[in-house]
Amino acid sequence: MKSTQYNKLFLIVYSIILVLMLFLVLKTGPYPSILSFMFSAIFILFLSIALSFYKLTISVNEEFVAFSFGIGFVKKKYGLSKIKSCKSVVGKFSINSRISFEKLPNGGKSYVLSSALPSVEITYKNDNGLIKTDRVGTDRPSEISDYINKKIGQHSSLTS
Repeated sequence: MKSTQYNKLFLIVYSIILVLMLFLVLKTGPYPSILSFMFSAIFILFLSIALSFYKLTISVNEEFVAFSFGIGFVKKKYGLSKIKSCKSVVGKFSINSRISFEKLPNGGKSYVLSSALPSVEITYKNDNGLIKTDRVGTDRPSEISDYINKKIGQHSSLTS
């Protein structure tokens, strides 16, 4: 199963910024100057950020639950054998559109495109044996959490 959530406001704002930056880069003329170098560097920076965070994809297979932002610079994978539970949650209301890597009270992290959007809360045992809970944003939280819980049940019955 695979689910992709797009950050539409982020895409609109960054598209406008990238078009303006491209216009400024082209407007500086064919001759290299500090100004054209500066605009080019800023354009590349904004393009990298846009490609890195324009979407959030969650995929679940027979062994892992994985997610990645954008083209995959930021990603994480959970082994099904380490996942204890999964449930759907909704963050506190927020008007802004942002990418969040907030730290949760139990030491886990929240990986969401906006804190107001729903997410799946995955409780797992990390490599040190500590129980952690991470939140991963999605526009289909119930469907994904049910699917993960079904896979956890299948995986635990196969390993027992």
